[in-house]
Amino acid sequence: MGRERYFHVCLRATVRLADLLSHLYVLIPVLDDEKHYYVGDDEVDKLLARGAGWLPSHPEKNLITDRYLGHRRTLTRAALDRLLEEDADEDEASSGHDAEEAVVEERVNLHTQRHGAVLAALRETGARRVIDLGCGDGKLLKLLLAERAFTEVAGMDVSHRALELAARRLHLDSLPPAQRARLKPVPGLADLP
Repeated sequence: MGRERYFHVCLRATVRLADLLSHLYVLIPVLDDEKHYYVGDDEVDKLLARGAGWLPSHPEKNLITDRYLGHRRTLTRAALDRLLEEDADEDEASSGHDAEEAVVEERVNLHTQRHGAVLAALRETGARRVIDLGCGDGKLLKLLLAERAFTEVAGMDVSHRALELAARRLHLDSLPPAQRARLKPVPGLADLP
């Protein structure tokens, strides 16, 4: 007794109290590095339960695990193996999600790429007047109007509903006069507000 080591530790974070207590539950015995009770197999479960969400990715997970389990190698190995499994499961789930996102992005990008290819081809030919047959909701028309190289732009579609959407997308009622002058009337599109 008498000359015990004391440390002053200051922690700052904005976290839920439950998360803070879970961290402290694990880290106080780790910092003390002396277990004052029997360490058995159930301590591995306690460590993994309290370390869920942060311990698998912690840079000092080996040290934390070893100290928490009282330097018992078999328990430490068992806990680290389970942490690796959990980390691998999370990576697998994450990579599956990433693959799904890539498919969605690829679809979006393919649509965008098509519009880009059309614009590039029109620029390359030096076209000045363009009509979009089957203009749908007017996405390409909007891109064409943004390019000053095209002096006349028109769109046609068999669907009256698609033409309404195109008119809304183009904001025909508030289109600047210079752009409005370049948008040539087409039966159906011209009749819309």
